[in-house]
Amino acid sequence: MGANHLQLAGMLCPVKHMNAYHADPKKVQEKLQNGEIRMSAGAWPALAYPGDPPGTNFDVENIQEGLLRGHLLKHVYSYVYFIVQFCLMIY
Repeated sequence: MGANHLQLAGMLCPVKHMNAYHADPKKVQEKLQNGEIRMSAGAWPALAYPGDPPGTNFDVENIQEGLLRGHLLKHVYSYVYFIVQFCLMIY
């Protein structure tokens, strides 16, 4: 999975490479797989930013704008939050 799956590669791709990904997804996917584009802790993945597809609302001038407001992250947060609340109600 990960970079081997085209849609997941787009979500995991560092957000600064999203324009290249939209222009040629297969080429960027290959670069992710062979390490030309490095996925590191310092490079935020596209899924951390809002937009459809993820990362399209990324602002190069203000990288904190929209950070951690991506669709997937909001759903994971709400799922975890409500599960914890539910468990606390039971016990």
